[in-house]
Amino acid sequence: MSSPEEPVAAQAVPSNSVPSRPALSRPPPWRLRFLLVQVAQLPAVGLALWAAPPAGWWLAGAWGSVVCCAGTDSGWRWRNRLLILQAVAWLLLALIFGM
Repeated sequence: MSSPEEPVAAQAVPSNSVPSRPALSRPPPWRLRFLLVQVAQLPAVGLALWAAPPAGWWLAGAWGSVVCCAGTDSGWRWRNRLLILQAVAWLLLALIFGM
């Protein structure tokens, strides 16, 4: 005995239809924020490399530290801890190389 409906796999696909492609998914907001914070630290790297040694390192440390702290959000997840660690690293580098 056959059923009146055909199985889905056996149904014909119309010739004018386009096969569906998976939709491009946007990355989660935390990845965009993390990437933005990493890119926003590039001026600090430029200051550290090309500015006069004591002032350049202190400005780079302050810039990098402020950018990292501003990039954290409310929860203390591993990303926020990493950003705080980067902020501390910027200040330590300024302390070590800015003397």
